[in-house]
Order: sequence, then C-alpha cells, then structure tokens
Amino acid sequence: MMATSNNGQSVTDSRIPPSDLDAESSLLGSIIYDARELGSISQKVKAEDFYSNANAVIFNALLKLSLSGTPADDVV
Repeated sequence: MMATSNNGQSVTDSRIPPSDLDAESSLLGSIIYDARELGSISQKVKAEDFYSNANAVIFNALLKLSLSGTPADDVV
C-alpha cells in the first residue's frame, strides 16, 4: 500500500490490516453448521472482507452451494 508523507513523497505503508483468523474460521464453521443463517450473513459479509484468501474461497463456495440448493457437507 502506498501512502504520501508530509513532504509529498511516496512511502510504502507496511501496516497489516486488522484480521482475526479465528473469527473467520468461526464464521465459516457456523455457516456450515447452520446454512440457514447464510442469507443474513451474506448481506453483511462479502468474500473480500476475509483476510485469508482460503477463507474467502470457502465463503464463496458456501454461497454457490446455497444458491444451488445443495447443503454444505461438514465432513472434510
């Protein structure tokens, strides 16, 4: 991420965005446990909100399954 210093020069912003991988995993686990909540969750949370790309992929897969009427299988 690029930022501008006080004197107008570009500087690299090395800050890491806030993330909580345990919260992401818990959210995905709750969707797998009870997919009926996915409708209300997907109104507030989008795949881009996930810090972990893997969790974003899982979230999108759960959405696709839900839209096709296929239940998520909690056995992996």
